[in-house]
Amino acid sequence: MTDLTHKKLVEIAYKWVLNNTSCGIAFRELECGTSTEIPDVIGFGSWGHSVLIEVKTSRADFWFSRFIRIRDMEEDGYCRCITCGKVLLPKEADCAHYLKRQHQATRFTEMNTGAQCGKCNRFEQGRDVIFRQKLVEKYGEDRIAMMEMEARKPYKQTQYRLDYIAALYKQKAEQLAREKGISLW
Repeated sequence: MTDLTHKKLVEIAYKWVLNNTSCGIAFRELECGTSTEIPDVIGFGSWGHSVLIEVKTSRADFWFSRFIRIRDMEEDGYCRCITCGKVLLPKEADCAHYLKRQHQATRFTEMNTGAQCGKCNRFEQGRDVIFRQKLVEKYGEDRIAMMEMEARKPYKQTQYRLDYIAALYKQKAEQLAREKGISLW
């Protein structure tokens, strides 16, 4: 497993867009006015040409994130940001972690996550106090406190486990999408 972080991958993608596409300008994690979408990297070229890159550090992250956003989709087809209540399409929401992803022991714990808007997740550091309150309302204080203790334990992901998580959450995302009558984006 490599030590590439999301931040490092965004930087690599940014340089790739500038050096390997016809885009003359590119942006990293650009907040776009009233839009809820905050792309990791977006580049613009002539004649309306653009390149958009969303970075995931592993297939496990990709499928886990997809599953959580489908899980949090309500009957109206939208997600609500767990911390501010903003209405989002599932593909516009972030899969946010209350206990941040560097805590490997809880990185893929469903109870640790929720759909969140990019503003709350990236620019307001996850709004952890409100995030925790919402999780306590949903799961109870005891379960959240146990999860917080679990997060402190040393844990190293193996490639075998990441491959298993990717396959499991791909299956779960596809099944839940079928149950909710939506197609995966």
